[in-house]
Amino acid sequence: MRCRRLWLVGLFAAAAACSSRRHVEAPGFANGSRLAVRYDEVDGTRLLRAFYDTARNEECSFQLIPGGAACLPRSASLDGWFADSGCTDALVDIPPVSAGRTPPQALVTDAANACDAAPTVRLLGDVVPPTEAYYLKSDGTCMQNPPNAKIVLRRLGDEVPLERFVHATPRVEPLSDAVGAVVLDADDGARLTMFGHDTAHDEWTHSIAVGDGQTRWWPVHIAYNYGPGAPGTPGTVFADSACSRPTGLKDAHNALCPITTVIEYVAGDACQQFTTRLHQAGAPVAGSDLHAFGATGGCVPSPPSPSDPITLYVEMGDALPDDAYPIATTVDVGGGRVVQRFDGTPDGVLPVVARGELHDSARNVDCFVGVAADEARRCLPGGQVDTVFFADATCTTPIISASSPPGCAVAPSLPAEVTYGTHAYPVGGSLSPATLYAKGTDGSCSVVGPPPAGASWFTLGAEIPASAYELATLHTD
Repeated sequence: MRCRRLWLVGLFAAAAACSSRRHVEAPGFANGSRLAVRYDEVDGTRLLRAFYDTARNEECSFQLIPGGAACLPRSASLDGWFADSGCTDALVDIPPVSAGRTPPQALVTDAANACDAAPTVRLLGDVVPPTEAYYLKSDGTCMQNPPNAKIVLRRLGDEVPLERFVHATPRVEPLSDAVGAVVLDADDGARLTMFGHDTAHDEWTHSIAVGDGQTRWWPVHIAYNYGPGAPGTPGTVFADSACSRPTGLKDAHNALCPITTVIEYVAGDACQQFTTRLHQAGAPVAGSDLHAFGATGGCVPSPPSPSDPITLYVEMGDALPDDAYPIATTVDVGGGRVVQRFDGTPDGVLPVVARGELHDSARNVDCFVGVAADEARRCLPGGQVDTVFFADATCTTPIISASSPPGCAVAPSLPAEVTYGTHAYPVGGSLSPATLYAKGTDGSCSVVGPPPAGASWFTLGAEIPASAYELATLHTD
């Protein structure tokens, strides 16, 4: 149905919306009778930011759910805030949004296991002043929030049935002999390209940089094997009491099932701590059957704790060759100065999935849409930097740093132009400062100290005028 019944509005309003909305289409997306597209337009190139649900007056994005997909609201955050001194009445935190965007009006919570249940959506209630809120500390104590906290907190409201949101059905659109596109066709006629599709394996895929300058269409129905344990990750667990059958694991709250492939982390070199390779996924493994190497080197039972979030386990099968999946190329879309970069078919002819990246061909820099020094929205050069130091005691030589892992002989590099705050600068030559200085808000220049070991430093040239970059306009159609 192109014009399905809209919730929370009358049928006459729904009919008017269906008859008045103009059709907006770009590579990778299109609007519908209920879902408007909110996009940035830069030099004729359209970059999707979100869908806008005109029936609910909120931004939404498509999420896969059992049986299809739904355009669920932009979510607030649960960050440990509460309305009571016992820290039992949870509050949500509303993140700030840029001009023209819509703040979240709901909380979307993943199911414990996304393979058999959908997320839940709850409306937001009244605003609670920060001075009346409490925060749950990491040690479990509940403390009142300092009165100067600049956050927006709201109460939680009722759950919203998922039937009230626009749903979509995935389909595969052939593009080449090797690669197609997974397109979501929404009930109201909206459309979104979500993944690539590998024809030979009949797999949903996305592009992954696999080393040696190659990018390939790797599967998305995946689990991971972390080997000895990448930082912040568990080590390998096994499906047998001899610790001879390694498993892949995946957090269930955002898993895509059935799991077809395991990505193994393999120790790299001084410049790259880990590389990855693919394995065929085997049979599911129950948590009660898991084993791991113990402190003394023996293989011991290692079932998950009952209090842990649900994790899915599968056996890790044979390794797949590097060329098991097709090459993903870069295809630029747009006829003007600023183009959008897509992951494309192996022959480099057709775009498949948008990367969300823009490229300014006139200045030969990747760029992002942000507020420039003239307060206009423009496509500013990528390589946004958080901190600028100075190499001299008068704070007249601004410098920024880049680093390589210890022991890596490859010198770090930076883009030709970077953005700091709202200002753009060219990156100049390298230098080795003996002392770092910082400029205060009052213009004073103070000593920071010696530079950290292993960092490489580059000067910044004179500020580039904001007018050197293309204007961007946010649309909702």
